[in-house]
Amino acid sequence: SVPGRVCCGGARGDFPLRHSFVGDGWYRRTVDIPADWTGKRIWLKVGGVGSQGWIWVNDEPVAHIFDFCATRKFEVTDLVTPGKSAKIVVEVTNAAASKLGTREGYGCWGGILRTIELEATPQVLMDDVWVRGDFEGQEAEVHVEMCLGGLEGLGGFGVRVMVEDEIVELP
Repeated sequence: SVPGRVCCGGARGDFPLRHSFVGDGWYRRTVDIPADWTGKRIWLKVGGVGSQGWIWVNDEPVAHIFDFCATRKFEVTDLVTPGKSAKIVVEVTNAAASKLGTREGYGCWGGILRTIELEATPQVLMDDVWVRGDFEGQEAEVHVEMCLGGLEGLGGFGVRVMVEDEIVELP
């Protein structure tokens, strides 16, 4: 009987381990950027890498990710052209110690951990929103971070918050 191998999350695999690859892996894909994304901001969303990764779009460096499984988003508007193809290249390594302190090669996994996808958004968008409630004081702090896509000089942007059927305008 071959002892099971401990994998991600403490689960055991019943398979015999004949080899555990430790090193670099390369992924490359060419994708079509929709023509109707013209005038929009284009983002590359990375679901995570194990344990370290480097990303290029059309041979231009975009990111070095080394924060264990974290989802990241990078603007690539200036690196792609709507209506044309774009090349995405990812190099990952499981040989480096992760932020957990161990090499991913000791476990059963490494590489790209979740999806990598492209997304188009309007030029102006809410990039971060959070609310901190103070129940005793019966008030809330609302934080909205706007991403204006180079339109900072235009002004005229505001936020409306609805509280108990009442709309509050924020500057």
